[in-house]
Amino acid sequence: MWTRFRDFARRPGEERVAILEALALLAAARAALAFVPFRHIARALWQEGRETPRAPPADAQRATVRLVVGAIEAAARHSPWQARCLGRAMAATVMLRRRGLEATMYLGLRSIRTRDAHAWVRSGDVYVCGGDGSGYTAVGVFGLLARQRMPDSLHQAYDGATGNAGPPDLPGGDDNPRDT
Repeated sequence: MWTRFRDFARRPGEERVAILEALALLAAARAALAFVPFRHIARALWQEGRETPRAPPADAQRATVRLVVGAIEAAARHSPWQARCLGRAMAATVMLRRRGLEATMYLGLRSIRTRDAHAWVRSGDVYVCGGDGSGYTAVGVFGLLARQRMPDSLHQAYDGATGNAGPPDLPGGDDNPRDT
């Protein structure tokens, strides 16, 4: 245990904050999935059926995506519960949105008979979590555009989970599909 704490303490401050954010969001995702129907979660976080561009991100954006990837992996590995792919995908998309990056979450099935399901996230040409979905057929595509406004309910859930004043709304929030 002390080794884990020492390793965590040696990380740069930005990584430590991102890991704590990821842990809080994984907990919030787990709670949301336990108590809220997925269709409500999906409507709050993404635009169903919309896929974001696969263009390679700029170097600064790529570094931000790498930070999110590392934070999600570290938080999931050390969380006291099993962080499954859907919770990881939800946490990753919120972290990417807070940083002004676009992302697409995919829900896929390996086969209808076995109902072996999986979720994965892509930002630009980088797969953030869940691998690249190979071996699964995407049955749901959920786009997250960087200019979308984060719903107030999500701000409040984030604030409660992290004790933070919350992220500011991103520019261009007027085209939030929930507001129309």
